[in-house]
Amino acid sequence: MNRLSNTDILAMQFLEQAQRFNANVELIKVLKSRTYSIGEANVLVRASSEGNRRYFFGINYLTVEEISNLDNPFIAFICGSTDKIVIIPAKIFFKYLPQISHDRNGEYKINI
Repeated sequence: MNRLSNTDILAMQFLEQAQRFNANVELIKVLKSRTYSIGEANVLVRASSEGNRRYFFGINYLTVEEISNLDNPFIAFICGSTDKIVIIPAKIFFKYLPQISHDRNGEYKINI
């Protein structure tokens, strides 16, 4: 039996909340990422269940490249609970990519 991770649970809770505001929520195939069409936006959902005051997120450069090709892209960073979510237009994130550290495999490292 597959057990859901804490980040999977947070992502599901976020999607449940999104459905309450807009009935159109559907998964978009963007590599292996959690990317959804929510209303008129395309949202990459990243969740971090661990952390007290700081939350760590990794985003692969291939995922970044794929979401940059979507219309109206956003990134939702869930910081430990659905009460603490930072949602930013992906275009702002892309603007600051050169300043975000990454590993040799192209995984961007984001701390919130």
